Amino acid sequence: MSDAWFAHKLAPDGDTTDGCHPDEAQALKSYLSGSSTSSQAAQAITKPILQSPDPNGDLPRLWSLIADALLELPPPTVLSLIALIRAIEALPPPDFSSLSEANRPAHGQLWRTLPGFGHLWADDYPSLRQWAYDGVSKTAAEREATIARFTRRAEVEARLAREGLAGFPMHWGYECVADALEQSSSEAEVEIPVACKWIQIASEKFREGTERRESSWGLERKRDLWDGASNGQMSVERWSFWIKRLRELEADENLSGKVRDDVKECLGSMSK
Repeated sequence: MSDAWFAHKLAPDGDTTDGCHPDEAQALKSYLSGSSTSSQAAQAITKPILQSPDPNGDLPRLWSLIADALLELPPPTVLSLIALIRAIEALPPPDFSSLSEANRPAHGQLWRTLPGFGHLWADDYPSLRQWAYDGVSKTAAEREATIARFTRRAEVEARLAREGLAGFPMHWGYECVADALEQSSSEAEVEIPVACKWIQIASEKFREGTERRESSWGLERKRDLWDGASNGQMSVERWSFWIKRLRELEADENLSGKVRDDVKECLGSMSK
């Protein structure tokens, strides 16, 4: 693990008052270097919150450390970080009854679903469509870097949603895929790789939703290419439409080879 990355998290912009707790950083660093188990790391990384006079005020720093690690550290660490989240969620609920209401975690009882983590994640990391359609021109390098970042984000979200962790909902996946495949205005080179990552990782969850006609706010908005029922439900018809659209994109020679390869892999995961 990079010492510079952890040093920055301790003192962003050189200011230690904005950084995470040193014990949180050390716990994460030791875990990712193989010096502790996920259970041991979960206890160590949450200890500063348990000892804090203001868990509500300090919790966002821990959540930010974990969120940044999920997105910024080398890709092979993602699975280890998800195992850490699972271990944190398995910790017994702390007793903050001696603290005032204002100092207790505002989003609910710790640690199941990491209360407040999903809100921080959504607030700190704008959506792909916000970036794609903000009216600001991007260089090729900027676009490539952003696509990589959003694809990594999709991997994290899909893995956590698939495992039922951190309170991450499948609604995000439904919205991402529908935005990419159900409307003609989608920017294929940008949105398709991200949607494919969601499908590849969470294909089983999507199929389960299809079988039980799951309702999702991510499917409620009407999009021009989908002429089926706009009742916010997943269905066999919708799943078949997604496959049809992906096959069209796989054959689209105007798309880059990288995107078409992503689509091919995605279609393979849908047929399993």
